[in-house]
Amino acid sequence: ARHINQHIVDDGSDVRVVVGNPADAKPAQQDSDHKINLFFYRIEPYAYSPDTVCGETLLTKTHCLITPFAVTEDNVSAGENDLRFLGEVMRVLHEKPFIQVKVEDGEEFFVQIIHQGLTTEELNQIWNNQRDVTYRPSVGYEISITPIVPNEKKAPAPNVEEVSLITVSDMSYAKSGIGEVKEHGITTTITEDDL
Repeated sequence: ARHINQHIVDDGSDVRVVVGNPADAKPAQQDSDHKINLFFYRIEPYAYSPDTVCGETLLTKTHCLITPFAVTEDNVSAGENDLRFLGEVMRVLHEKPFIQVKVEDGEEFFVQIIHQGLTTEELNQIWNNQRDVTYRPSVGYEISITPIVPNEKKAPAPNVEEVSLITVSDMSYAKSGIGEVKEHGITTTITEDDL
């Protein structure tokens, strides 16, 4: 929402960017403000980080439907204003598809906004669930990769410093150990039972 605000609203346009269901953004009769609604309808895990554990940053893909709710202004109809605002949003997101996100601990992420061509069936599924709002011109985007940073980060596992393995033809070393792992000054003996 800030990205769109920064490049559309701050240029002097009389429009508000809102986040929520399209039904909540539907203008009332007395409304004189244009709105651009961001509806986040699906969040899914990022395919290349499926083994994230507790305490690690969770990477997701977020799907968003962007819908303008314009009003009639002077001699320009609400429908024409809808298309103008939708075109402006698409221009901005095409020209500036990356957003730099900084989190509290100083870690930085680059989020990419990718245009997503929604089929008629997908659009119908979304719009059929919106109470009294009729279908409006909309565009879909995928926001990759959306980081979800944990409050308490997991300490990273220590690196193994050294691994040694002794190979012999008989089992004479089986009781005393057949190999050792040295990690941060601690030596662990590996016996036959560990294999």
